[in-house]
Amino acid sequence: MKRTIQIAFEKIIHDRTMVALTVITALVTVFLAAVTIFRLEPSEVQIVTHYTGFGLTNFYRDQWYYLISLVVFILIVGIINIVVALKIHALKKRPLAIMYLSATLALLVLSSILIWSILRVATL
Repeated sequence: MKRTIQIAFEKIIHDRTMVALTVITALVTVFLAAVTIFRLEPSEVQIVTHYTGFGLTNFYRDQWYYLISLVVFILIVGIINIVVALKIHALKKRPLAIMYLSATLALLVLSSILIWSILRVATL
């Protein structure tokens, strides 16, 4: 098992595109998680956490620590998708692995836009 992991990392290190995308994805993941953590404001007041057009009230409130799940989402998406892309690359499917990491970066950017919108509504 140890030798298999070592061989996979040796193959990836020689592929500059894959290394660059992996490092960029890891940095974007850490950056977005850090920025989201610093935007959270603990308070006793319940904040708006989600909206729906159904029901008697449109805005639903919850405690501030509900928003920590957004940070957990960013970390899970970043880490698991990097591992999956490395596994795809190890199976000798380089173009698919590059496309997968590119889609991961797009997903992280899109989710950061949505998370910042949620945080803006939460501070109302």
